[in-house]
Amino acid sequence: MEKIINNNKILIISHIGDIDGMGAVILGYLAFKNIDYLLIEVNEQQEMLNFIKEIDYERIYICDLGIENQIGDEINLLNKNILLFDHHISNTYVNKYSFATVEVTLNGRKTSGTELFYDYLVREKFLKTNNRIIDFVELIRSYDTWDWQSDKNLMAKDLTTLFNILGTTLFINYFTKDLIKEENFIFSNEHQFLIDLKEKEINEVIMKCNNAMIKIDFENLIAGVVFSDRYSSLIGSYLSSNQEIDFAMVIKMNENKVSLRSNNEINVSIIAKKYGGGGHKNAAGFPLTNKMKKTLLNLIVDNLN
Repeated sequence: MEKIINNNKILIISHIGDIDGMGAVILGYLAFKNIDYLLIEVNEQQEMLNFIKEIDYERIYICDLGIENQIGDEINLLNKNILLFDHHISNTYVNKYSFATVEVTLNGRKTSGTELFYDYLVREKFLKTNNRIIDFVELIRSYDTWDWQSDKNLMAKDLTTLFNILGTTLFINYFTKDLIKEENFIFSNEHQFLIDLKEKEINEVIMKCNNAMIKIDFENLIAGVVFSDRYSSLIGSYLSSNQEIDFAMVIKMNENKVSLRSNNEINVSIIAKKYGGGGHKNAAGFPLTNKMKKTLLNLIVDNLN
């Protein structure tokens, strides 16, 4: 969990792991100027709930987070001005609560948490938009839904690469200032140079993972398994194109997470939800518990034998 708490009236709670989580915080700053924010992992929802129970805010926005049933029930009972915006198909059941807006698509295409929050802020006239903000929101949507692959939107991929370079705080601070410009979105020369260097490093890591991939039987499917605590989305996306596997599984030991990716009809969000996680049809994940560690390691050993 990362947080900035300065006793402001607005609290933004979002996912710590990717640019869709960052987008909500940046839009919050642009709309309200002064905000507090929490960036959390999916398994930190109880800590999130404990926090919002203790502190009063004028408005609380939860973005890009799948909410567990128990957490949703407790939020629903709170006498607080809370709204949730999410786009994960595994989280659509949360629409039963009046505070929740969970939409997988918007305007006939896949959407993102950032886009849903942006749509709300503009509609309610909290945010005065411009071309640069519009471009930024679309880059996040394109990457988070993986439309960038079919659309060849490499700038969307580069934005995530820049996030990997800058980290949460610098990324949020930079684009909060950058997006007030009126012209269309573009990377600075310095950032483009850093992106190009990082892309070379990422490609080297992907190739190493590709060579080290192990195939196992998991949930009656063939999973291509690798271990990496870096660039899991990009690694999984590349590996999932392998015709010999049904989906890619990237095990992140340091973070105790498992990232799943597919690029076909395999719905990995169903697998993720079974093991306490969630996500999208072709991009999902779940916690790496001690029990799951033993299960996966046994499957890998069996395969090697």
